[in-house]
Amino acid sequence: MDYLLDRYLFDNLPFTVSPETRKGIGQKAVTMVQWADWFCKYKSPVELIQNNPYFFAAELVFGFLCMLTFAHAYRHGGRYLYTWIAVTVHAFVIETLAISVPELNLYWHAQGMLSFFGMRVPLYALFGFHQMFLYTSYVLVSRMRLPWWGEGPAVGLSSVMLQLPFRMLGTKLLWWTWHDTDPTIEDRMFWTPWSSLYFYAACACSFVWMLRLTRRLLLEKEYDWMKFPKELTCSFLTGVLSYWLGTAQAGHCVCNGELSHWCTVYKLSSH
Repeated sequence: MDYLLDRYLFDNLPFTVSPETRKGIGQKAVTMVQWADWFCKYKSPVELIQNNPYFFAAELVFGFLCMLTFAHAYRHGGRYLYTWIAVTVHAFVIETLAISVPELNLYWHAQGMLSFFGMRVPLYALFGFHQMFLYTSYVLVSRMRLPWWGEGPAVGLSSVMLQLPFRMLGTKLLWWTWHDTDPTIEDRMFWTPWSSLYFYAACACSFVWMLRLTRRLLLEKEYDWMKFPKELTCSFLTGVLSYWLGTAQAGHCVCNGELSHWCTVYKLSSH
């Protein structure tokens, strides 16, 4: 780093930089490079294809599906676009908390072509399956004109039904690896923890309720493009707060033993 700064920066300046200043700038440059390397890491597609071709294909497919959901939101405009933004904020919240909170650090993604946050989160986890499952479920259910108390659970159920094959296949093909000994994910179906499915359904349900609540408090019923700051505020609040409300729902179910009860019923019925 010192050689590069001397060769391409300091030697070309019309004034002389003291050695102490050069050293300080060099240390800051190294820190910035280390931070950038932690934030985003590139991996050769050739290496990905050799190690796990199905994972590479999944990255491409979900990247394409994410672009389709954005195209749908952009084409229809209005609050569809702000809902897509809220889903994306929700995706960032889920994935960043999963690697920063020890109690939530229950799975490890495979490293993709672009991986973020210390190579823990591939690109398709931020812009991919969350948009595909949650946004698509929201649009499908919203056209059913359900009441508020039914729309949330319907979106949660729909999102889980859409992603169930993805969860099973991804676990089998090592697109991610689950924690081996954590008791909260002990009960599984085709290698997929029941608790992870219920947790995602609870978060999706909370997402819908929080989106309705924030828009009811901050906005009018009819969409007005001039109130985009409030629309963005609703999207941000929904993306952040829905995770915590979903966690409360899932925690209540686990603490009361309801999830274990249904897991036992499934195991008995499968024999």
